[in-house]
Amino acid sequence: MGSPIKMIGPGGDRTLALGIDAGGSYTDGVVMDVHTKEVIAKMKSRTTHDDMIVGMMNAMNGLIMKRVFNPKDIKFVGLSTTLATNSILESKGGKVGLITIGWEPDSDMMMMPSKTIFVEGGHDVTGKSAAGLSDGSLIEAAKELEKTVDNIVISAKFSCLNDGHERRAKQILADKVNIPVIAAYELSKDIGMYERTNTAVLNGMLLPVINDFILGVMSLLSRYDIKAHVMMMKGDGTMMKIETAKMRPVETIMSGPAASIVGGLALSGCCDGMIVDIGSTSTDVACVRDGMPPVSKRGVVVLGKKTHVRTMDAHTIALGGDSHIKMEKDGNIKIGPKRSVPLATSSLSYPSLKQRMRNDRDITYLIPHKEKTRSLTSSETIVMEFIKANAPCRISDISDVYKEMYTLPSVIESLMTAGSLIFTSLTPTDLMVSTGRFETGDKEASDLGLEIFSEKAGITEEQTILKVMDRAVVNSGRAILEKVLMNETGISRFDEMTKRIIDASIGKDRFDTMESIFKLNMPIIGLGGPASAYLSSLRQRLGTEVIIPENHDVGNAVGTVRSKISETSYAMIIPAKEGGYDIRSSFSSAIRMMRFDEALSKAIEMTSSDAKQNIEKQGGIDITVNTETEPIDPKELEDIENAVKVSARATGDPMEYIVGFRYI
Repeated sequence: MGSPIKMIGPGGDRTLALGIDAGGSYTDGVVMDVHTKEVIAKMKSRTTHDDMIVGMMNAMNGLIMKRVFNPKDIKFVGLSTTLATNSILESKGGKVGLITIGWEPDSDMMMMPSKTIFVEGGHDVTGKSAAGLSDGSLIEAAKELEKTVDNIVISAKFSCLNDGHERRAKQILADKVNIPVIAAYELSKDIGMYERTNTAVLNGMLLPVINDFILGVMSLLSRYDIKAHVMMMKGDGTMMKIETAKMRPVETIMSGPAASIVGGLALSGCCDGMIVDIGSTSTDVACVRDGMPPVSKRGVVVLGKKTHVRTMDAHTIALGGDSHIKMEKDGNIKIGPKRSVPLATSSLSYPSLKQRMRNDRDITYLIPHKEKTRSLTSSETIVMEFIKANAPCRISDISDVYKEMYTLPSVIESLMTAGSLIFTSLTPTDLMVSTGRFETGDKEASDLGLEIFSEKAGITEEQTILKVMDRAVVNSGRAILEKVLMNETGISRFDEMTKRIIDASIGKDRFDTMESIFKLNMPIIGLGGPASAYLSSLRQRLGTEVIIPENHDVGNAVGTVRSKISETSYAMIIPAKEGGYDIRSSFSSAIRMMRFDEALSKAIEMTSSDAKQNIEKQGGIDITVNTETEPIDPKELEDIENAVKVSARATGDPMEYIVGFRYI
């Protein structure tokens, strides 16, 4: 890195990109020089869950105070956030009304909206109209829904083959209701009525949440006089314009892990590798080949319901810097799965914490967490008010006052599940602060926590550190091997023998009479603050190179400014009753071919061309197209057998269009 700029100056000397990732615990920001791809400033600040813009503003202030760049030179901004995922898990978002055209859903398969109304219409498996669409019935249904919901989703039968009724319905309602109307075809043109509709309903739920977030982001950028192209990370590791994100917020689900994988590729310069991103609460593992971030073949399952939202193909475990550390009865250390706020962090908010720890010789306390969660029961309200007034406090402090609250353990568990409460206790972050690997928060609180934990466990502080780090290494190594075996075998669940062999190969409970050895044929690329501590010793255990690239601690933010754009097109090859094969899609009229190989070749050509054209419309260059074929379940096509789906995913580089020259 060059010498720091003493004066910011008038700007205009460089072309910069700003990347911001608002994660579960930290909000990371980076400023990169677009010409050199050099990180010239980086910053981490605590994520503020009740208003993520505050955490982003803190990160921006930290970047600007480094005085190494002029905000006016920022021409591109990339964003990723856990907001969509968190909003779904916390049941936050808009109320959605659903109008189904030509089909009535099974509630067991549906991401249920606030209210559903059926109207006649839709198409059959050939793409022909099954019944006429009644303007009057449609308007009546929309007027009824408008009274109680924030937006309306329209889903017509077989709109993946013919989206005419959905398009017409949206046009009819454009000036008839004063709330947004979402057509399912706008979110997905893939086959699967429930998946397509669930995707649209989720999108409706997220519209107000993500739009408020985007409004806050744009206001924040304006405050710093940043005039730039703004894009948002999708869950599949590619980007979309901020205008698109306003309309399709559902695609931001799982965008945080996706940003990390892209960042790992960019920082390491590798085309192949096991990317391991160790965050505050979880670790994500992805296997990358030929420089292409892996995308799941199926849409993500949300709250038990199938969708068409494609996300990164990653294996996630509950291991992070903020994982709760516990000594078990057998003397083994357990890390996670629950999360705790590091003592180093909570001590800054609660100055009385250290004295309480000294007096109680304890390290585990309850503190308030997120302010705006669901409505609380009377018992939950009592407990929350007590904790707010007395934090940090132990469970015994509450039970001493409310002796007849026999349900206290379940009340606390419920509040923690809702996100209203969280424990603060000893975490791996505290150990890294105590040993000087991290410089954050109150080191004295971390030192005290390590002292008390070791004292209660009957071991030295050095032994505690070694045990915790060894457990973290074992858990990380196990996750890597599990992901490799999943990819190689197609099996996602392992029996006890396989688990035992995996553990033995990474140093946990080795066998007496044989060696269990796995050797990876690709490097491990580590991201996140704890990456070096957790992964370095896997060089010997898994016989491979471990790469911890520079700026690994902000890899997710780097990913937001080093990604590409993508579009996917679909077609179906359906055997015709009269003989031959029909190629059907939402972007073309039906085409009949007499031989299957001709139909397949034509479908690949059609979908590839459509996907490529959609990228070109967005200014993308260096476009690559990958195609896939798979059989269609006869249940999806009213029992027609031997049908095949063809999909084409095009990716391209948008940066030349945005900043005027090649970048990625």
